[in-house]
Amino acid sequence: MAIVKETEELTLKLTPMLLPEAMVESITEAKNAPSVTVEQAINPQANFTSGVGTKSVVLYPGESNELLIQLVNESNNIYYFDTISIEGDLSHNWYTSRLEGQILGSKRKIEGVVRFEIPLDFFETQEGWYRDKTLQLDYWGKINLHFSLLENEDDPIPQTFPLLKSADFNLYIRPRSLYLKFLPSLYQEVDFIGRFLKIFETTFEPCVQQFKQLCYYLNPLTAPEAMLDFLAHWVGWIRSPYISIERQRYLIRQAITIYRWRGTKKGLRFYIHLYTGLPLDEEKEKEADKHIMIQDSFGRGLITGETPLGEGSVLGGGKPYHFIVHLRSQFPNQIHEDLIRQIIETEKPAFCTYDLYID
Repeated sequence: MAIVKETEELTLKLTPMLLPEAMVESITEAKNAPSVTVEQAINPQANFTSGVGTKSVVLYPGESNELLIQLVNESNNIYYFDTISIEGDLSHNWYTSRLEGQILGSKRKIEGVVRFEIPLDFFETQEGWYRDKTLQLDYWGKINLHFSLLENEDDPIPQTFPLLKSADFNLYIRPRSLYLKFLPSLYQEVDFIGRFLKIFETTFEPCVQQFKQLCYYLNPLTAPEAMLDFLAHWVGWIRSPYISIERQRYLIRQAITIYRWRGTKKGLRFYIHLYTGLPLDEEKEKEADKHIMIQDSFGRGLITGETPLGEGSVLGGGKPYHFIVHLRSQFPNQIHEDLIRQIIETEKPAFCTYDLYID
């Protein structure tokens, strides 16, 4: 078993890179702690050190904080950095460490950093809960730097047993409170007030966010599926169970447009386009090249003085108020004939007749 000796020739300094906005005190010791004076509340950074040689790191869920490590060699010796380790009751998944360089010469310093970060859903998960259903928010840790004495900088072989330099720190996990900005600066600097307001923020903020996103709930294209029945009833639309949710969203959104053009070719063609997904092909001039064709079939019939008599003469003419719907499908089983007939019966005038052809 190797013997590790604590050396006094090296000075280890810990400096948090992100200072807390409020004076942070230990929750577990808050009952026995003295009351906070006005001077301490105004200048919380003066009391940021809780204990001699102990630095405090404040973490907010989803945000990172770094602890700067400075190791100063005041002696004439040369040291070789071996490893860095962290012990305490905090999780190993919350931090990563690194040190810039491995050789620490005489009258020089070496720097490193420990980066802390906790999950965004820390308070929602059970990671920090005790068995008695209480949540741990205060943690302690110790940074250990392991060194060895060298004969010179060109000889990396250690000449003595390992040396150790340690420093303690506290880790405080706190929730971010949006409501602190509505208070005077004096109250913003008290940790307890921030944690107290977080209780109300957790209750009311989800409702506030829903109000901010209300426009997306009223849009059929972005609304939750549970809202579609309400939106369909709002515009008098009957949902069909035979088509996909995505296609129903487009139908509900365009319901007013369909109503506006009901009884016309344009309205029927637009309805079939939304229902089946067939392209409108408005840019094509020939009807035979289109995927949705609607044609009138009745003629003028026999008119005295204008219609010549012969083998091609027809008495009466075509069916009055009759039209033909011709659909050309892009994919197999894309068109449901019964549903198409139901659409035509809904959209056409009551006195009209029609023929349906599907390729």
